[in-house]
Amino acid sequence: MRKKTIWDADEAIRRACPVGMEDGAKLTIKFVVGFERFNNRPYHCYENWCGGYRISGPIGPVGKDWPESKTITVEREDLDDALHWWIKQRDEAKASFLSGLGV
Repeated sequence: MRKKTIWDADEAIRRACPVGMEDGAKLTIKFVVGFERFNNRPYHCYENWCGGYRISGPIGPVGKDWPESKTITVEREDLDDALHWWIKQRDEAKASFLSGLGV
């Protein structure tokens, strides 16, 4: 298996957030830390301080006061997991919004 790089994350972000006639942030990535915040690995079976990623961004176009401007936020310990989960949640929310419009 090929080792993941920052370029893989960059490619995933650019595919998920194509550039359009918009002005604003399409995605925000923060590294967050806390006590027992991300205890999801077998070796995290004890009290510890750890960090992970919080990713948030709108379902649809940026800078619009539309219902699809609702923000999706996820947190995961690893950047690639957080990015994958955010894209999945955003795509599901977008599909749900569009199906409500009959599209």
